[in-house]
Formats: sequence, structure tokens, C-alpha cells
Amino acid sequence: MPFPPKANGLFYNSLPPESIYNATPTALEQPFTPKMTVCEERQSLRKRYQFPEEPVDRYVAALSEMAPNCAFGPLENEMVRDQPIEGISSEGIRERLLSIPDFTLEKPLTASQQMEIAKKDAALFSIPDLTAAVQSTESTSFSSFRGTGDLLRPTPPCFRCGRASHLASCSNCHAKHARCRKRDKLGHFAQVCGSVKPSSQHEVVHSVSAVCFTDIRRYHIKTQC
Repeated sequence: MPFPPKANGLFYNSLPPESIYNATPTALEQPFTPKMTVCEERQSLRKRYQFPEEPVDRYVAALSEMAPNCAFGPLENEMVRDQPIEGISSEGIRERLLSIPDFTLEKPLTASQQMEIAKKDAALFSIPDLTAAVQSTESTSFSSFRGTGDLLRPTPPCFRCGRASHLASCSNCHAKHARCRKRDKLGHFAQVCGSVKPSSQHEVVHSVSAVCFTDIRRYHIKTQC
């Protein structure tokens, strides 16, 4: 059944200057959309809590958008100001807001933003996984360097025969019971007589150990810095 001419005129005159095909569904829905009462709008405002990871400024902006539908009148700013105290998710920020005397809407917003920034900065320095990973990396690097230093430490040659494959204390050294032709002494070959002394063997070991320990200390200090 077609609409009367007068009704058609009212309908088409209410349409925005855009495509009639696109605007028709919206225009038809508006008269049938139930409008919330003032009590319902105020209840929605009181139940509007801060979402997880929602910044304070966005939360306050959402409250400000809901307030005009609540018909607070001159008390609108005060109602929007008081709602964050109940709806904010951080207990520390809530206590901070309650301690501000004669605060306006801008004061709790500024205080909340400052505390949020401080909280995020503090969280960066108290991440247990990151701290443990750094400590583990330093410990592993130091242990690996120490082990590498032990492997690279040169082995002094045997002062009995001159070979580097074993030490002078080796029971299989062929020069252990040999007689030196230069000095006519037992315990070493003539070819190494006077070139490698028992005392010099210990000096080489201590010297290399001191160098490795110094390098390890420098490496450890560098990783800590």
C-alpha cells in the first residue's frame, strides 16, 4: 500500500542529500529504535569501567561522550570527574585521585597519566625474564671464555727430551733414564741440555695463567658495563 502524498513528502524531505537508496534503511530504523531513558543512561555511565590496556585519557573521553545523555545539567562535569575514581582499574591511581583536594576534571586526568607513565617505566626495569636472560648470557659467556682460555693455554715442552707431547713427569719419556753427553747427568738428552730447565717450565705455566686471568677479568668487567 503506497504512502499518502503528504507522508511521502515528509519522508523524502527528511533524507540527507545523499543516495536515497543508501539513506532509506537508516531513516526507517530511527522511528523504531527504542530510546534509552535518563535512568538507563546514568546506569550505563556508572557501569562504564576502564578497559584493560585502555589509557586514562580515552576512558575519560568515553565518559564525556556519555554524559550529555544523562541530563546531569550543571553537575555534568562533576559526575564525569567522579566516575574515574570508581571505574579506574589501578588501585594506586585511585588512591592518588582521592588524595587530591578540590580537584577538577583536568587534575585527575593529569595525575592519572603521570602515574601510568611512571608505572610503565618502572615495569621496563623489573622484567624478571629479561633480567634472568642477561645474567644467564653473561655467565655463559664468561664460562665459555674461561674454558677457551684453558684450551688455548700452551703446553710447555718436556725438559728431558724437548717434545711437547708430554711433560717431564711422564713415565714413558725415553729421556728419563738417559745420560746427557754434555754434562754426564741422568734424566735428559744432550740436545735439550741447558735450553729448557725445570724451573723455566713452571715460570711459563705461571706466566700464561696470569695472562689468561687478566684477560678474563677485563672481559668480565666489559660485559658488566
